Amino acid sequence: IKMDFFLMHSMNCSLFFTPLLHASWLTASEKCRLLEYKARLDLALFVSRGCPELRLESDVRNYAPNRKGEDATWAGLFRTVNGLEDDGHAPKLVRALANGEAVCGKFEGKGELGKGFRVRREDWLKMGNMVVDSVVDAPGGAKWVRSTGFDEAWEG
Repeated sequence: IKMDFFLMHSMNCSLFFTPLLHASWLTASEKCRLLEYKARLDLALFVSRGCPELRLESDVRNYAPNRKGEDATWAGLFRTVNGLEDDGHAPKLVRALANGEAVCGKFEGKGELGKGFRVRREDWLKMGNMVVDSVVDAPGGAKWVRSTGFDEAWEG
């Protein structure tokens, strides 16, 4: 499994919305506008990477992490990525996924409010494990794939 180098940056930027959406110096309208602009940019980036198929059930929920026990928890994943020889991309992506769980997980099981959240609490940790599994001992040092929606990205 590999993560898209370009789409990873979109996920990493999501981390900034946690403090921004709680900022008292922004109006509700301004917060909505920022979130809308982020969503529009995310969609444009997704399209520019060839619209990789989103397979939540088959690729995430059925994923069997290489790590077990404590090593497969957020603490274990952070220990692993912080110990890698990496330019910082892997730890930032794991951090953004952990933040996604913290922010979105509280809406799970909240009836109508939680219906729009397709990613469940346990999915975030699975995705964190997928990131770590994809960068640890990456064949040939190729930790990331670029433009995953295009067949050419997977060649060679």
